[in-house]
Amino acid sequence: MDLMIEDLMEQLVNGGGSDLHIASGQPPYGRFSGELRPMQEEPLSEEGCNRLIFSMLNNSQRKTLEQTWELDCAYGLKGVARFRVNVYRQKGSYAACLRALGSKRNLYRRAFSFRFPLCINSPNFLKCSSIILHPLCRSMVDVKRIAPSSA
Repeated sequence: MDLMIEDLMEQLVNGGGSDLHIASGQPPYGRFSGELRPMQEEPLSEEGCNRLIFSMLNNSQRKTLEQTWELDCAYGLKGVARFRVNVYRQKGSYAACLRALGSKRNLYRRAFSFRFPLCINSPNFLKCSSIILHPLCRSMVDVKRIAPSSA
């Protein structure tokens, strides 16, 4: 069975990954928690790599890629995520890097990360901090301390 780009995208997003790297002679790599990890054991052949890349492109994009050897575009996988796609020539063959943009996982993080001021009264002064309530561990992270101006 042939490897499909949509399967790799879905595997990346479901695993909490952010980037997908495709190049011939290597397995597809995903970036998970800042680390690159192979998403399968077998390396991609040049034909397999090209098939994955060209399956995302329309005829106009293919023409641009063949003329300039690089292309930036977007690709949406319904119900999974939108991806920013960068295709380029590397060592005589095509390679690509895809960044997951609008995944359900990222939308959850944005929807439930709250920023609000936390003020502590003191007899001498007022301290305010901008904090973030982290949605997964539910802890507060202090990002900035602001001293009030004396006016």
